[in-house]
Amino acid sequence: MPLECKVVTLATYAVSSPEGKLTIAGTLDGVSVQIVKAPADGQNPQIPIPPLYLVVVLTASLSDGLSHELSFAVKHEDGEYLITPQEFGPLDFRLNPHGRQMRAQVIMELHGLVFPAFGDYEVVLLVDGIPIASAPFYVDQAPSA
Repeated sequence: MPLECKVVTLATYAVSSPEGKLTIAGTLDGVSVQIVKAPADGQNPQIPIPPLYLVVVLTASLSDGLSHELSFAVKHEDGEYLITPQEFGPLDFRLNPHGRQMRAQVIMELHGLVFPAFGDYEVVLLVDGIPIASAPFYVDQAPSA
């Protein structure tokens, strides 16, 4: 069975216990952000995104290999990269002593993301440079208080 992404989601918090228990809180597919002041030059505002977690669960068989390179990217709705693929680091599967598929859980903390405009985006997960899954993500303007 080929390497497969079983879960890909964005959340406000995620943690994995030493036993492999995955806790995900506040799953979301977008944020609404209040812009306090628009740039005076008429340009689009730089929209800071609150910290998020990208949570991924992957399965693989031994024939897929034990070590891979994991990265993510962000695409705008027009298909252009807002953030080109960024390496997250090695993705190492462990042999399952019971003969089951190998499983890897990855939690990526995403801090400091800044988007150039409101709109629809896509967070893309890549393994060995090949896109294998994505999660939609929108950025909307919150209503004025």
